[in-house]
Amino acid sequence: MVKTTRLREGETKEISVFDYAGNLLAPPRSIVGEIVILEGKRRLFVAQRSAHHLVSESLILDTDGHLVRRILQPESVVAFGHSDDQELLWIVSNAVKADKPVGRVDVFNVNGDRVEIIEFISAGTVKVKFGGRTYEISVRAPSMPG
Repeated sequence: MVKTTRLREGETKEISVFDYAGNLLAPPRSIVGEIVILEGKRRLFVAQRSAHHLVSESLILDTDGHLVRRILQPESVVAFGHSDDQELLWIVSNAVKADKPVGRVDVFNVNGDRVEIIEFISAGTVKVKFGGRTYEISVRAPSMPG
């Protein structure tokens, strides 16, 4: 169950996971962002970001709502995603290097283990090799954070 509270500066969500008998399986968690259900892998990806305050991590939970891994992330997150086969998750962010915007894709497996970090300077597709496959991630042109 997800309870959403809308505020003038955005919204917060509280996620609670229950069993079929209505018993709470884990303490409720307050989050800022979106929840991606990866049913085939029995994971919940709590992809957190906010334009109004610092969010420094996203979460991977099991289907009972228990923490699998905290994923530390840059402040300037602009997008999240996952592969169609639900093997990989990614966080896209922007940074500045030599006074120019640079994009970054942090790629993780569904257990939160880092697979790769890829930097890019223009819109296009970045490729990640994992588990004998090549995955393609579409990215927008990076912009100045802030």
